[in-house]
Amino acid sequence: MLKTALAAAVATLVSQTEAKKPNLVFFLIDDMGFNDFGWRSSDISTAWENANKLANEGIKIEQYYTQQLCTPARGAFLTGRHPVRLGLTHGVLQPFQDWGIPFNESLIGEKLQKVGYKTYGAGKWHVGYFSWNSIPTSRGFDHFYGYMNGGEDYFTHVIQGYVDMMNDTEPDATTKNIYSSTLFQSEVEMRLKQHKALYSDSPFFLYYPMQTVHEPLEALDRYTAMTPCSNSEKVPNADRKTFCGLARAADDAIGKTMDLLNTLYKDEDTIVFFAGDNGGLPTAAGNNYPLRGHKAELWEGGVRNNAFIWSNTLIPDAMKGKTWNGGLSHIMDIHATIRNLAGAKDKEGFPSDGYDLWSVITTNATSPRTEILHNIDPIAGCSSYRMDGWKLLSGCPADTWYPLPTSDQDYRNNASMAKGTDVGDVVFPESMRASASDVQLFYIAYDPSETDDVSAKYPEVVKQIQGKIADWASQARPLVPGWNDVDPAGRKQANTYGKLFPWNNDSLSL
Repeated sequence: MLKTALAAAVATLVSQTEAKKPNLVFFLIDDMGFNDFGWRSSDISTAWENANKLANEGIKIEQYYTQQLCTPARGAFLTGRHPVRLGLTHGVLQPFQDWGIPFNESLIGEKLQKVGYKTYGAGKWHVGYFSWNSIPTSRGFDHFYGYMNGGEDYFTHVIQGYVDMMNDTEPDATTKNIYSSTLFQSEVEMRLKQHKALYSDSPFFLYYPMQTVHEPLEALDRYTAMTPCSNSEKVPNADRKTFCGLARAADDAIGKTMDLLNTLYKDEDTIVFFAGDNGGLPTAAGNNYPLRGHKAELWEGGVRNNAFIWSNTLIPDAMKGKTWNGGLSHIMDIHATIRNLAGAKDKEGFPSDGYDLWSVITTNATSPRTEILHNIDPIAGCSSYRMDGWKLLSGCPADTWYPLPTSDQDYRNNASMAKGTDVGDVVFPESMRASASDVQLFYIAYDPSETDDVSAKYPEVVKQIQGKIADWASQARPLVPGWNDVDPAGRKQANTYGKLFPWNNDSLSL
C-alpha cells in the first residue's frame, strides 16, 4: 500500500514537473496606426470584429510603444534588444542589401527551440536575406513562409519587378493572383494541424507578422463590401475604405487562426500577443489621430501603438476585459515576456533590453519600465527619449496632426507630406527636413498629443535626458559599412531567375 501511494505521488510530481509549456502566438500588424484599431479607432473599429473579441476577453495595454519603422521594430522584437545595439537605426532594409540583424545576435525562435518549442512563421521578415544564414529557417524558425522585403503587391507578390516569396529555403514563384492573406493563412493552418498530428507533446511558437495593413492599398472586394468599410458616411474616403478592407483581411485571418487554436488546442494553455509594428502613414490611408506625426517619425504617432494579450486559461478573471495602464511597455518587452513564459534564456553576453511584463499586466501592477529610447539616427541626426512622463526630441523634422479625411480626397497626392515607397521606407519632402528643431520637450503624461514644447521652462530636464541619449549613443553599434549600397550580385541573380532569394554567403559585414 505504501509503495503504491509513493509511486502515485512520484508520478504526480513528475507529471507536474513535465507539464507542457504554453503555446505562444504573436500577431504583428504592419503599419497599423494608433487610430486604426479596435477600441481606439473612431471610424473602422468594427472592422476588427475578431480581434475586438479577443481584446475584450484579454487585457488591453494602454501605453504600448514600438519603433518608428518596420526593420527596427522587427529587430527589436526578434532579439529583445534595442536597434541601436543592432545597427538598425536608420531607415529600413532595401532589396539587394548585404546586411540585417547581426549574426552574433540570438533571435526569439532560437531561444525557444533550445527549450523544446517548435517554431513557425508566416508573413513578412524584413531583417535580412542576403545570405542563406540570414533567412528565417537559419535564425530559429523550423518553418517560415513569406516575403523577405518590406512590401510587395498583394496579388503578384512582386517587388521591383521580382517575385519575393520564400517557402522555408525555396523561392516560390507559383502563387501569382493568390491574395497574400489567403496564402499566409493557409500556411498557418497547415502548420497548426501538422503540429497537432506530429508534435503534440511539444509546445509551439507561432510568429504571424502580417502584410496587412501595409500599402499598396489592395483589398479584396469581399472585405471592402463589409461594414464599416462599405458605409460611405462612416468611411467617406476611397483610400480609407480600401485600408478598412485590409483591416478586415487581417481580422479574418485572426478569427480563423483562433477558431483552429480553440478546436485543436482547447485543452492546452495558449497565450496570444497582438501588437502593431509602427505608426500609420496618412498617405497610405493610415491614421494616428489625435497623436502627432506618423510612421518613420519619433513623434507619438510614429511610435505609440495598440496591443493586447489573451489566454484561454492563464488570465485571471478579475483582469479579463480590463485595460492595463500601469506604465510603459515596448515591443522588446514582448520578446522578454515570451522568453520567460517559455522558460528560455538570453544568449550569454547579449542581455535583452526588454522586461517580462506577464505578471505585471495580469496582476495590474506597475511597470518596471520607466524609460524608452525611441531612437538615435546617426544619418538624419534625429533622436528621442522618454523618461517617466517627459519626452525629448532632438533634430527631428517638424510635423503636424492628421485628422481622418472627411471626403474622398486623395492624401497620396499631397506633395507636402511624407510618402511611403514600394520597399516600405518613407521619403520626406525637403520642406519637412529643413524644419528640424534642435530640442523640443513635452510632458507626455499630460500632453500625449505633443502640443506644448516646454524645453525653455525645464532646461535641467533637457540636460538630464540629453545625458541619457549620449550614454546610449556610446553603446551603439555603427551602421554597416556601405549601409546604403545595393549589391549588384543580388540584382543580377534576380534578373536571371525572376525571383528573390539569398545571393551572398559573405557574412563579414555582420
